[in-house]
Amino acid sequence: MSIGTGSVRGDSSAAIVVLSAATGTFAILLSIVGPAIPVMQRALGTDQLGANWIMTAYLLSAAVMTPVVGRLGDSLGKKQVLIAVLLLLVLGCVVAALANDLWVMIVGRVIQGAGGGAFPLAFGFLRDHLEGRRLTHAIGAVAGFGAACVGLGGVLSGIIVELVGYQWIFWAPAMVLLAATAVVAALPRSPKSKATISPLSVLLFALGLGSFLLVVNQSSNWGFASTPTLLVGLLATGGIVSWIWSDRRASGPLIDMGMMVTNVMWTTSLSAALLGIGLYGLQTFIPQFVQTSDVTGYGLGLSVMESGLVMLPMALGMFVTGFTSARFVDWFGVRRVLAISPAVAGVGVLFLIPTPTELWQVLVASGLAGLGIGLAFSVMPAVVVSGVSAHQSGIASGINANLRTVGGAVGTALIAAIVTPGVAGEVSSAEDYQMGFVVISVAAFLSAGVGFFTNPRAGN
Repeated sequence: MSIGTGSVRGDSSAAIVVLSAATGTFAILLSIVGPAIPVMQRALGTDQLGANWIMTAYLLSAAVMTPVVGRLGDSLGKKQVLIAVLLLLVLGCVVAALANDLWVMIVGRVIQGAGGGAFPLAFGFLRDHLEGRRLTHAIGAVAGFGAACVGLGGVLSGIIVELVGYQWIFWAPAMVLLAATAVVAALPRSPKSKATISPLSVLLFALGLGSFLLVVNQSSNWGFASTPTLLVGLLATGGIVSWIWSDRRASGPLIDMGMMVTNVMWTTSLSAALLGIGLYGLQTFIPQFVQTSDVTGYGLGLSVMESGLVMLPMALGMFVTGFTSARFVDWFGVRRVLAISPAVAGVGVLFLIPTPTELWQVLVASGLAGLGIGLAFSVMPAVVVSGVSAHQSGIASGINANLRTVGGAVGTALIAAIVTPGVAGEVSSAEDYQMGFVVISVAAFLSAGVGFFTNPRAGN
């Protein structure tokens, strides 16, 4: 394989394969935990509220680190930073696999969250070395495989947990990541920009966004008007305002605010955040819903393995639309694709709102959601990196991925607050799950509305 800077000189297939493996493994680590949470809850000796932190800690870390890592890639070179990120992912998997209590598991998941930077680094690498239609297809393939892996993780989870134990949902990705790191090291180096990054901006950004997501996640437990909620809320507000003030005056801003107000950036970012609620919410709460005992009057009483297989239609939908996204754009155009695909996902979730009593209802919802979410998230990265200058591709795609994660973190926390019973030992009611799925459906339809305003020709 030989890839030249800015143009293709030879076969780029090897780069696409290894970048897909790296980003796909990160995506699997997102969804593979969902069906295993009840098992991990019992093994780690915690309650449902504590177990939800296994997912939330990952999302918090990914939300904070994804744009930071993307910006580092622009400055230090995408390939070089990607290698460091993949090694961090391996470390996080090892810590989680060896964890024997909740806090060690949370530390491992926080380290894994830093791997969210793999997506913007991969997209930025392709932007540095490919161009034109080859770039669009390459990004679509990597993004599509990543989207499919989100669905695949839910399928693999139950099989792995029941056959060899939940620890292997971390050991297996660690092995794949080590192999991917070795191949990434053989790829061409990426160009570096001369821009510096303000450490103060990075710290203030992490403080503001981390505090915001923390208060979103914990306010229902602390009390919405409690002292901890108010204090952390003030910390979040102060951190975000201070970050914006610092970034606008820094010689090396973390995020170019001028870039953010372009049509391509604000529409895809808002749409990604709204659709992220659906992606993360469904991956977390469909398995919990179908695993609930049928003696409650609404659950299907499925095993962990069976609940993972329920997510197979979602994985297949993401796989199919992910790898055919370029054709959909050719046929319908970017605007129509980004408006229709989230609406398809929203229609799918409607099947879950009248509490499903039959398995086919959940399977249809899973399949339609996979088709819509997979198509949207495969098209967005190509629109973003093509709509900004080359030296901004890492941070731009990082912001898009970040807001998808932020949306997922906020949505998961909100739905968890709705679904989790207020009294320890109680079981969530059918109405609790109904309201959670209503939130997901509404978010998907709002994402469709935002997608209608996307104008890819308004980019840089």
